Amino acid sequence: MKRISIAVTILAVLAATSTPSSALAQSQLCLVDISKIFKAHATFNQQMATLKNEADQFQAQLQQAQQSLAQKTEALRKLDAASPDYKQAENDLAQLTAKWEVDRRAKLRELMQRESKLHFDTYVLINQFIGEYCDQNKVPIVIRFSSEQMSLDDPETIMQTFNNSVVYYAPRHDITDQIIQRMAQASPPALK
Repeated sequence: MKRISIAVTILAVLAATSTPSSALAQSQLCLVDISKIFKAHATFNQQMATLKNEADQFQAQLQQAQQSLAQKTEALRKLDAASPDYKQAENDLAQLTAKWEVDRRAKLRELMQRESKLHFDTYVLINQFIGEYCDQNKVPIVIRFSSEQMSLDDPETIMQTFNNSVVYYAPRHDITDQIIQRMAQASPPALK
């Protein structure tokens, strides 16, 4: 009897002192807040800031181009509609307007593609870190969730919480901070 009770006591102590990662492995499920990882990813945030600056500069160029087109349109109105100068100015304005629109669409498409690629590359990188963590800790399933708390002052957070699939979780199952730490400790990759 003493041997059985000693064995039970040893098993109870081992279970109580088991590491969080082994407890996570036994649970078969972890959670991760991808948005929080994106917000903490320095390289991603730097490159997004660069893209935003480029978009702001382009917006300023667009405003200058619109002002220039407005001035040329006003100058055209002052010309005699029957004169050859009017026809030439009207043709020049139409070509300039068309070129401006094509350039605007091309630049916006380029910026959107670069932003999408940045999000894609960062998401792939995050998934690699999650995969490595799960392989090391024998976690077969990770569910994406939002850890952002509701705030009466921010209706968007209330709707996000309502739409969150996870209603309750034990904090030890949230591996977000471990993934952020691993990514911060790794040498920063060159996102393209």
